[in-house]
Amino acid sequence: MLKNTKISLGLILGPFALLFFVIIAFAIINAIFIGTGGIGLTIVNLLLALLGLMAVLGVFISVPFGIYYKLKTMPFDEKRKFKPLKKMAYVAILGIASSVIAFLILGYGDTTSYFVIQEASYQLFDAYESGLDQWRVTTSLYAMILSLIGYFMTLVWFGRAYGNLFPLKAKPKPKSTPGVAIFSFFVPVINFILPYLRMKEIWLGSFKKKHGLHLLILWWSSFLLLSVFGLVASYQVVDQSEPPNYFYILLDVITVINDVFLIVIIKKVTDSQDELGKKLS
Repeated sequence: MLKNTKISLGLILGPFALLFFVIIAFAIINAIFIGTGGIGLTIVNLLLALLGLMAVLGVFISVPFGIYYKLKTMPFDEKRKFKPLKKMAYVAILGIASSVIAFLILGYGDTTSYFVIQEASYQLFDAYESGLDQWRVTTSLYAMILSLIGYFMTLVWFGRAYGNLFPLKAKPKPKSTPGVAIFSFFVPVINFILPYLRMKEIWLGSFKKKHGLHLLILWWSSFLLLSVFGLVASYQVVDQSEPPNYFYILLDVITVINDVFLIVIIKKVTDSQDELGKKLS
């Protein structure tokens, strides 16, 4: 247990310690040799910059892995009681559905899940300054805030649904814990596969008849496609100068499709687990 704690703390604190060292070293060296210049100082600064870059990358890569490893090695009570999903599911579905409704009402361009908060904030300020499209941008902003609440509640629902597999005595036995299942969405690289595998465990453990896996495949495929398109859009690879921008229209359509698949999955799993949970009591 102590060894596991040391490993997780090393992964979490290591990048921050390296970044702190780089900042202090840079400040001291440049204070001592200020005004001297020279190739030696340039090389040292380049090395420190490289170490700083490694530290920053470590914060985004090593730290999530450290937290994931810590959660994975923590003891978990497999004798936990069943917890109903219905109320939590309603909040999650309401939030996610607001994104779909906003898309249908407002049309394309203002409802892309990854970027709407930042874009809508800027547009909202400009709209109020110019007096144009205030209702459109304001509605889009509030809809996306609701959708973020929905996505957060979906993660909470995801953890509870996974935890219910233990009192439901799901077969095969769950391979993880609720905390690890939730955090698998945030760990680089493995978040392309583990969340799907955990959701598959939830699905198989929630139904007596093993059916409907195609729904999970469609949901996760659209999610991965959305992630790739979102990455392209974040680097502004696509020209936005000439409307209509079919790339962003497609991005919004995929977002809505993914949201609809997720809503259906949440509803089906919730109904099935709550029905099975009643039989336990």
